[in-house]
Amino acid sequence: MPVNGTAPIKKGTLGPFQKPYTLRFDPRSGQTLKLKNLGNTAALLSLVASAQSQGATGDFTVDPVMSTLETETPIQGITINGVTIADYVFDQWEIETNESSESVFGDPRVQANISSNDRAVIARAIADGSTLTAAAASCTTDGVGANWPSPVTTFVAPTAGQSLQLYNEMMKMQDAWGPFTYVLRHTSNTNAQSTYNVADNNVNQIYNTAQLLSEVQSSFLWTYPIPSRLVTKINNIPVQYAETNEAAYYLWGWKKSASREQINAQFRVDIVTEYVLALWSTIRYAPV
Repeated sequence: MPVNGTAPIKKGTLGPFQKPYTLRFDPRSGQTLKLKNLGNTAALLSLVASAQSQGATGDFTVDPVMSTLETETPIQGITINGVTIADYVFDQWEIETNESSESVFGDPRVQANISSNDRAVIARAIADGSTLTAAAASCTTDGVGANWPSPVTTFVAPTAGQSLQLYNEMMKMQDAWGPFTYVLRHTSNTNAQSTYNVADNNVNQIYNTAQLLSEVQSSFLWTYPIPSRLVTKINNIPVQYAETNEAAYYLWGWKKSASREQINAQFRVDIVTEYVLALWSTIRYAPV
């Protein structure tokens, strides 16, 4: 009787048969186990479903004689010959810049070139919709600057060219400036069952540079602390100072955000925390 070419003869057991495995580790995908199984198609189908439920990537090659299933499955750790290899946790550090929209009165050039008197009177005139002369009289009557470290108690209408130009711009609703702020972003990449980097301590508080570097350089806190290149960058960012009459209420430092978490492929989790460098109000935010 001739052999039917579409129904090959199969001998032996149906499998699956596991071939040698490979442990793979990567800073983004963590630690994974690469497996290869051979066997009858029907025998491998249940393994395909199991691999998918574990967030595995893989290839299923269907063959009428011997099918092949190759998978790469995330694992938290593995013991080989009595040695335990823990999960691969990675810390990524970035320094970025953001442009924000702030009050023009926070611009260092405005603070340096336009007097406290002129800024107070211009702000009052814009708020009241009045003239500069009327605004100066209102500021004097209210004693706006009486408690400033460098008190101004008698206000006069601005006459300097830059002050009048600022007033004209603000009358045209040009009342903001766009400073660039440095942002230090830390991302921990770990598995979905990990207890790594879960503490949102000091959120919404201000670190000075020394306190920041103490935290991000800690080998106790991080598997991979911040690289020295970024430390050099941080130490060379120019310091900004608040104007004299408000210096007691501002701190040049890094405000820490609450962390956010994102589940990625293979059930890896990105835990992201940001530290934003600016002059922060110590009335609104507490120093660490």
